[in-house]
Amino acid sequence: MSHRSIPAPPSVQISWGELLDKIAILEIKAQRLNSQAATEKISRELAVLSSTANDIISQQPYLLVLKQQLKSVNEGSLGYRRQNTGQGGSEILRSTIH
Repeated sequence: MSHRSIPAPPSVQISWGELLDKIAILEIKAQRLNSQAATEKISRELAVLSSTANDIISQQPYLLVLKQQLKSVNEGSLGYRRQNTGQGGSEILRSTIH
C-alpha cells in the first residue's frame, strides 16, 4: 500500500476583487453557521485571507468600501439562493451585471 502525503494547499494569484469577494462570503457564512466545527474552519480561512488583505486595505481605503458592497450583494444572493435553489449566486451576479 502506498502512503501519500497530503500536498500543501495551492497558492494561486487572484485579483483583489476576488479576494475581497471571498472574504465577504466567508464573513456571511461565519455569521450564519450553527456548527461550531464549521465556524472554526471558516474562521481559520477568514483569518488567513484577511491578513493578506488588511495591509492593502489600510493603504487603499476604497477597497474597504468595495468589500462592504460585495458583502451586501452576496448577502442578497445567498438569501435568494436559499429561497430559490435553482439559481446560484454567480448566475444572479451575472444577470445583475449584464
